[in-house]
Amino acid sequence: DASHAEQIGPGVTTAFYYADKIFTPLVTTFIYSIGVVLFPKLNRKFAGTNYREYMEYVWTITSNTLVIVFPVCAILTVLGEPMITVLFESGEFTPTDTAATTAVFMMYALGMAGFSVIDLLNKSFFTMNRLFAPFAISLLVIALNAVLDALVGLNGAMVALSTAVVMSVGAVITVMVMFRKKECRGIVKLDSAIKSFVIALVVGAVAWILKDLILLDSDGK
Repeated sequence: DASHAEQIGPGVTTAFYYADKIFTPLVTTFIYSIGVVLFPKLNRKFAGTNYREYMEYVWTITSNTLVIVFPVCAILTVLGEPMITVLFESGEFTPTDTAATTAVFMMYALGMAGFSVIDLLNKSFFTMNRLFAPFAISLLVIALNAVLDALVGLNGAMVALSTAVVMSVGAVITVMVMFRKKECRGIVKLDSAIKSFVIALVVGAVAWILKDLILLDSDGK
């Protein structure tokens, strides 16, 4: 994304830079922390149960993680603008820069759920010593992202959206590969994920209503 943004122009490059300054720490502290906590549990579960029970456990923690991640995605998408305004808007960082950075950040936030699923299931693959699958999926995601970046052209927000779409597609592919064996039949159930998505919509709507109550005046930082 960064290299493609450089081809668009310096303003877009700046938007990606500042959006990444917020998004990367959030991903590092939130999603990676979840993975760090769950990885030892995955190892213990894999060593102490049969294959199907382990896979059921993997899907349970994946769907439970989405219960948290989906609403967080909604909140970040809705409140991205006031966050960026409070953190960065002053001096040479103008409202125009805020709008461009917000557009990129919002698109990235939409892909957080997909990224969390990929990260968690990759750790599950590593626990089973299945190393090729996550490597191959990662290459596919990178290639698909490059293709979509080329297709969307010179539009910063669309470049960021292509990344979010690729993360979501990568998550679906990862789930399909993880649970493709016949022993896993019936494990993947989308009811909890759908409930999490509905909750996220409600949370996002509430955040949207309350957004105007947040202090946006730069003098109030």
